[in-house]
Amino acid sequence: MPDLPHPLTFRSEIIEPLVESIRAGESCALVGVGSSGKSNIVRFLRERDDARQHYFGADARRLLWLMVDCNALDSYEEHSLYAAMIDSLTHVVSARSDLGALNATLGDLYREAVSPELRSGAFRALSRAVEAVKAASNFQFVFVLDDCDTLVQKCQPALFRRLRALRDDSKYQLVYITVTRRELHRLRPTSPEFESFFEIAVMRSFAVGPYSDADARTMLERLAARLPQPRPLEPLAIDRLLTATGGHPGLIKAAFFATRAGETALESDLIETLINDSAVMDECRKIWDSLEDEEHAGLVAASQGRPVTGPALGALMAKGLIRERTDGTHAILCPPLETYVSQKAGARAATPPPNAKGGEAVIEIFPGVKLVRVDGREVSGLSKAEFDLLCVLAEKRGQACSRSLLLERVFAAEAHRASELDAALDRAVAELKRKIEPPGKVLIASAPGGGYQCL
Repeated sequence: MPDLPHPLTFRSEIIEPLVESIRAGESCALVGVGSSGKSNIVRFLRERDDARQHYFGADARRLLWLMVDCNALDSYEEHSLYAAMIDSLTHVVSARSDLGALNATLGDLYREAVSPELRSGAFRALSRAVEAVKAASNFQFVFVLDDCDTLVQKCQPALFRRLRALRDDSKYQLVYITVTRRELHRLRPTSPEFESFFEIAVMRSFAVGPYSDADARTMLERLAARLPQPRPLEPLAIDRLLTATGGHPGLIKAAFFATRAGETALESDLIETLINDSAVMDECRKIWDSLEDEEHAGLVAASQGRPVTGPALGALMAKGLIRERTDGTHAILCPPLETYVSQKAGARAATPPPNAKGGEAVIEIFPGVKLVRVDGREVSGLSKAEFDLLCVLAEKRGQACSRSLLLERVFAAEAHRASELDAALDRAVAELKRKIEPPGKVLIASAPGGGYQCL
């Protein structure tokens, strides 16, 4: 069953000024914490003809919306991005009946850009591709560099100079939209090449915060419609989920499933349920990991009832992570994030008793925020079963844990599928080892009788 479509007003508070920038021929930046829905904004304008018509009117036909998923690049070398830009242009052009004559030309230029023998000329191939399309009509090129944090961090400085040159050759007709978790200037040291790109990319920068009330409600409707047996949520359940998540898209989705698709959202222990759900707290971690040190300090201050001051105040307000109270202090977005911040602050300040002898890895576990550190390295992406398994093994470190004990402690709630649990335990152990064991160290080993132990 297809998804319920977003209304044309989806994220209008961001899309309207974004469109103004594009119409003015200005590049711009979308910046938002993890799972804030940045990519959904640019995909909405790529995938919806009616949305482009709504915002661009008669100019929609001359708009070429060119998406580049920077996470899918073969490498962070220049030629890889240029080839991806040509590929995106080729796909958009091939979908238009009025540009069919360009298909062969663009195909040849793409093959040139990816050829090991010719890719040193990949930028020239990109320039020629843009010029070929420009010659066909007065198009507006919008290159969207989606999830480009790592690209900005790792690429060679020359890439920025050449992207600026491409734009200057088509001034006001070609723009870039960068989509990142962090502000561009935070991603790498300044250099003349980076500055040349930065000054056009951040002509306007838009913070992507939580959903509006209407968009948040639409998201819950869309989630409910995807269920095997779709059903509407109780209005009060929707209200409670939105209050408990602050409208943050990633938290809304995690909370929806943590409450059994909203069925338990009316129970009195809703907040307790959410702060003990690994997926919900993992969304809080994504938010935290997207922030700068001064923003961390600002959230900690807010969690402790102190006012947020300095640059962190504006940054956190723009991202929708805090709001000002009447007494001058600041409230954090929602209870799960506030709990995460409070316990993260405690974890940072605490000195947990070492659970390792000389030469052994130090494993630190903070159950409240589902935080695990191994030799000071934070481990992310643990499932609930993997986290619970590690807690049991670490609690009895150095001792063999029987298979029956582990099954009872980790999978008690899933006794109804007892025939599958042995395999589930072994899979959880294998995944846990992969995620936590440093190179050259074995932390979890098999024990006699089919059990396991933490070494």
